[in-house]
Amino acid sequence: MVRVQQGMMNVDQSFIRVQQSMTRVQQGIVHVQQGMAHLQQGIMHLKRGIVHLKQGIMHLKQGMVDVELGIVDVRLGFAYLFVSHLHNHLYISHLLDYRSVI
Repeated sequence: MVRVQQGMMNVDQSFIRVQQSMTRVQQGIVHVQQGMAHLQQGIMHLKRGIVHLKQGIMHLKQGMVDVELGIVDVRLGFAYLFVSHLHNHLYISHLLDYRSVI
């Protein structure tokens, strides 16, 4: 009779352990699901980050083109200034020569 009672207690303890193990498995499943959700969010953030990086690179390239065009405009402005100065100088010289003839 004592052995039967000990056997019943062992069965009860085993059942409790099985229930605890099932609870742990359920908690593990919840943790795996949470981990998958976090991974999906991380992938979305990475994709957005890649899009932002591509946009940033595009803006940098556009900025570099704008700077190069600005440099060309400055050079053209200096060339125009030089030509205008030369033209004025020649015009004034021509006027002075014309006055000396009169």
